[in-house]
Amino acid sequence: MPQRNAPEIQKFVLNACLPTFYNKSYSIFLQLLIMNFGFTDILSIIIIFQLLFLAVFLFSYTKGKRLSNILLASFFLAICFNFTDGILILRNAYFDHPSFAFIGNNFSLLFGPLLYLYTRSVIYKNFRLKARDVLHAAPFFVFVVFAIISYHTQSSDMKRFILSSAVKQEMPAVLYIVGILLYIQFFSYAFFSLLQIRNYRKAISNHFSAVNKINLDWLYSTVVLFMIVIGIGLLNSFITLTPLMHYFNVTLTLIIIAIFLFINRVLFKALQQPTIFDGIIEGETEIIKEKENVEPEKPASRYAGSTLSDIEKENIKMLLINYMQQQQPYLEPQLTLEELADMLKIKPRILSQVINECLNQNFFDFINRYRIEEAKRLLSNPDDKKITVLEVLYKVGFNSKSSFNTLFKKYTGLTPSEFKKTNTTV
Repeated sequence: MPQRNAPEIQKFVLNACLPTFYNKSYSIFLQLLIMNFGFTDILSIIIIFQLLFLAVFLFSYTKGKRLSNILLASFFLAICFNFTDGILILRNAYFDHPSFAFIGNNFSLLFGPLLYLYTRSVIYKNFRLKARDVLHAAPFFVFVVFAIISYHTQSSDMKRFILSSAVKQEMPAVLYIVGILLYIQFFSYAFFSLLQIRNYRKAISNHFSAVNKINLDWLYSTVVLFMIVIGIGLLNSFITLTPLMHYFNVTLTLIIIAIFLFINRVLFKALQQPTIFDGIIEGETEIIKEKENVEPEKPASRYAGSTLSDIEKENIKMLLINYMQQQQPYLEPQLTLEELADMLKIKPRILSQVINECLNQNFFDFINRYRIEEAKRLLSNPDDKKITVLEVLYKVGFNSKSSFNTLFKKYTGLTPSEFKKTNTTV
């Protein structure tokens, strides 16, 4: 059979489709099929399919908060549109049909707002989208209009010239300035997302004794990792303005690999811990209410309206300490501030004030110090040398080995195993 070169194959395949079903969008797809794919091209295709899979999965996922799932799905879809558009531009896939270019490019303006709104939707029990939240998308709509006026209304030849300039990284200086502003926009939203998570963690530490399942570590690390991805993108943009321009493809490859790792980290986490998309259950977010001010309350202002006298505080403190020593409520793994306050027949706010002001601790530290002390007693008990660390952590109220080890070392300077060896006689 005679061998055909790539142009002949391309012409043959495209011509075969002309009679009935051939159209411009299908032509682009066929051109992609017959490209000489390299490593980054294959990786890019995998990334696009993974992003689409995550988006479709979350749009159809019925558990947890529906709004949170939709916001996260929209976030991944925005990445997909933006990433696909960028890759196709750089691969010159739009050259024959330039009207399809720069449609997904503006979706980068939704990365920050969607991530921020998703974070708030997970944290706040009564979160709802408000009319004013449309303002978060204002830059996106402005740039869509700008793209229509400056690009999509141009002639095909002018569109090809703009595409060629984009591929060669020869865009007007004003667009690079706009690009920097876009990065500032994203990092601002990412910073406030992290701030929301930090404030949430402070809030739950004042109400829960076990926070390993609700501390949103996965969300915090997801935001940080995506900031790193965008940071590499910023580096890539900066390189085009310097004599290091010949490293552009290197940093572009780094971006593609970083996005691939980011997406697969999310997928791996979802498979490892499917409940991450369920959100925080209603009972666990009862304490977190929607507030306009993202700054956490300072202890002094938190109890500014309290009428408790110093004598009353001292009496409640003694009542609390006696109850902890005699009844050992800390052995209950899911003990909350509200539950302990109910046991003592006092209001949760008063109990929180006494723990914060009289004992200089939050609820989380207060309860877990008792657990660690009980663990130390059990591990050093000469009458029960065979007891294991795992048995001890469950007995004293922990439900996570990693949390137990971390807190034990924090309060004693030793791991549980080291403490047991040091404090038991042969």
